[in-house]
Amino acid sequence: GEGNARLRSPANVCAEMLRLGRAHGARTFRFTDPGAPGFHVASLAQTMNTQHMAVRYARPLQLCTTQPESAALLRESGCLACSIRADSGSQRLLSDYYGRESSVTQAEALLRACIAADMFTVAEFTYPCPADDYHARAETVRVIERTRPNAVSVGLPHLSPLTNWFDC
Repeated sequence: GEGNARLRSPANVCAEMLRLGRAHGARTFRFTDPGAPGFHVASLAQTMNTQHMAVRYARPLQLCTTQPESAALLRESGCLACSIRADSGSQRLLSDYYGRESSVTQAEALLRACIAADMFTVAEFTYPCPADDYHARAETVRVIERTRPNAVSVGLPHLSPLTNWFDC
């Protein structure tokens, strides 16, 4: 249907990775699609494990669909690094300005799980949001202090379709 991403099957992705390995010696990969849903990411990792693929890779994880329990599976499959777009440590901003269905609690759980699984973990935040204030900034800093990611990326805001940013 409209708005649904068309995803290659995990078996097809693995076959392509193996083909690139045979043809070009590639053993390290970087997935770049931030929209891959958690179920697909976990299914791909499981397929890689089942096929005993000796690869390493890095990838973004979608906060609202990736379960913290999948972090160990990802690491076992060769995932050495991940990035998680948290946007803000303020639940008010996540809901009101970013239009996210995820929570700060989910962000913290996923960040902690990835760190515990020994993946290099990057927390991505946007700052300043037009509605940021001292309290929202402090909440974001607290998330960083509590989770202690390996790196923090702070990006400038940009207009996002279907959010209240257009009204600011």
